[in-house]
Order: sequence, then C-alpha cells, then structure tokens
Amino acid sequence: MNQLISTKMNDCVKKLFFLAGIILATAGCQKMNDKHKSWLETGEIIYIGKVDSVKIFSGNERILFRYWISDPRVKTLNVAWSLGRESIEVTVPAHLPAEPFDLYIGRNEKDITEGVHTFNWVTQDQYNNKSVIFEITGNVYGSKYHSTLINRPLISAEADGTDVTLVWGEKISEDEVEVNVNYTTTSDVPVILRCSGNERISAVVNDVKLTAPVTYSTLYLPEPNAIDTFSTVSQTIDISIIR
Repeated sequence: MNQLISTKMNDCVKKLFFLAGIILATAGCQKMNDKHKSWLETGEIIYIGKVDSVKIFSGNERILFRYWISDPRVKTLNVAWSLGRESIEVTVPAHLPAEPFDLYIGRNEKDITEGVHTFNWVTQDQYNNKSVIFEITGNVYGSKYHSTLINRPLISAEADGTDVTLVWGEKISEDEVEVNVNYTTTSDVPVILRCSGNERISAVVNDVKLTAPVTYSTLYLPEPNAIDTFSTVSQTIDISIIR
C-alpha cells in the first residue's frame, strides 16, 4: 500500500516539473518575441550614408561648414544644435562624390548665439530613411569676444616734416593679425597703411597731412581659418613734432 502511494506521489511530482518546464519555456519565448516585436512591427531599419567629412570655419555671429556627401541616395540634410532646439534643413542636389558643399548658419534667416556648439548632422533619402548622427563641435564668436580686444600699445609717434615714424610694442595676443593706420595725405587722399609682425613694429608713414586725424586699429582673427576678422575701436595718434 505504501509503495502504491509513493509511486503516485512520484508521478505527481514528475507532472509538476513537466508543467513548470512548459511554463518557463513559454515565458522565455514570450521574452524573445518582445525583443523582436518592434522590428516585426516596423520592419528592417535602413540607414543611408552619413556625411563623409566636415570642415568648420568660425565667424562673427555665424559659422561656415564645408562638407562632403558621397552617397547618391541623400536628398536632404538636417543640422541641429542647442540640444536639438535649433536646426536647419537643406536640399542636397545631385553631385559628384568629391564635390563639396558650403553651409552658412547665422546672420541670415537663421541666427546662432555666440559660444561653443555641438552640431548633429543627419542625412535623409526620398523614402525618409535616415543616417546615423554625425557629430561635430565648432565655435561662434561675437560681442563677448570683441569686448576682450585691445589695441597694440603704441610706443611713439614722431613727425619729421610730413613723414611720421610710428613704433608699436610686441603684440599682446596670438589672435592679432595686423595693425591698420588711417591717415590723409597732403593731397587730401585717404590711405590705410597695414602693418604686421610679432615683435616691435616700426613704420614710416610718408606725406601725412598733420592737420587731419591719424588713427590706428588692431585686427584680430579668433582662429587661423576663421572667415571674419575683428577690429578694435580706432585710436587717435598723438604725434610729436620733431621739426
């Protein structure tokens, strides 16, 4: 009798383990189906080619991008910045793979603030298939940068007749590119004299009308390949008369 009861209990245990295995297998299949559910509903995701490369040229309240796209399927390009709050979309016409395009942002219908920006580039074809994001960072300069610029210090300005010798000290910033002198000749012709150099600059300005203002300003380029230069406020030169 005890043996019969024991046999029945063993059969019940086996059935319970069998049912538990079926339940676990069904749950596992359900989880696998959940992983593929979105793919099954939307179909295969097709990505098109992203931009091949981008060169950045910073500017005054604007920025220039020179970019290349070799995938012929690309029809539009979207560039977003400020965490996606700002964006611009342009049409990409048929072109040769090695042909570059230029894109300006700022100082037109789409403004951009001064500072460092991260730009996300996404291409799209005629069927709304998109590329993966191409990310690049660039600088935009403006009034804040402009307010930090000062003129190169002028050491002396001496006139010998109508010839004026000007001497400046060394430049105070690597961004400085040149010093411009504005004066008028004795024939009332306005002239701009451009001077440059890392060390002390000395220049002789000939045929200067000393009764007219002589001024100078210093030009700055915030980055070597920037598209805009910044000029300081013109400073009047006090000329000492030697004779």
